[in-house]
Amino acid sequence: MKKFTLFASLLTLGIPTAQAIVIPDLFGSYERGAEAARQANRQSGYYGYYPSSPTISYDFLNSDGSSKWSKRISIKDGDMFCWSVRNLDPYRAYNATEVFSGLNGARLQAKSTMPFEIFGSQNDAVVLGTSVNQNGEGIYNCWKFHPETPTGKYIHQVYIDGIRFPTAEINIIK
Repeated sequence: MKKFTLFASLLTLGIPTAQAIVIPDLFGSYERGAEAARQANRQSGYYGYYPSSPTISYDFLNSDGSSKWSKRISIKDGDMFCWSVRNLDPYRAYNATEVFSGLNGARLQAKSTMPFEIFGSQNDAVVLGTSVNQNGEGIYNCWKFHPETPTGKYIHQVYIDGIRFPTAEINIIK
């Protein structure tokens, strides 16, 4: 009887461990999931991981550099309009494109902190572009408008490598 009890206890201890080893891979789902995880790891290693997506901020500044609390740019007072895009990869160059619209056929006359090329001009828009290496903090640009710039409302758009960011409305006054 002792031999039977010993054999039965060994048999019951061995069965659960033998069943735990076999994991069925029905239709290859485990392998597909593992391959998807490997591919995601390769991509994040190639592109790098950044904790948040790029964001844009607009600033309206007085001539002394202090913030204005309105979107009105006074040409006479020397006010400036600035934008900056943050949370970009600090190890690469970007193509920045700015579009001013709402000009109603008038010529945009302004001074920029970044060198730029005029890519195109239509009746109501001017497209400006440049290739920039950011300074580790982000990409930014400021505009100071010429005294002969027509007053009125302008719409400003920024594209970084083709990605469109939210627009800003500027009201230029004398």
